Amino acid sequence: GALPTIARAVLAATGASDFNLLQNNGPAAGQAVAWVHFHIIPRVGRGLEYTWRPGQLDPDAAALAQRIREN
Repeated sequence: GALPTIARAVLAATGASDFNLLQNNGPAAGQAVAWVHFHIIPRVGRGLEYTWRPGQLDPDAAALAQRIREN
């Protein structure tokens, strides 16, 4: 399926060995948009310490997105 394929690409692009898969369901759970989507969070170190702080897009985000597409 698409999710495992994308997760492997994220790991390859970031150099992380592990990831958390997050799906927020409802506003009280932190869902900010009205459709199902998944967050693939590359991990180096300990497990999920989740705090969502939306902000400016990282200047390197376009380069990271390109590496994910290449993988």
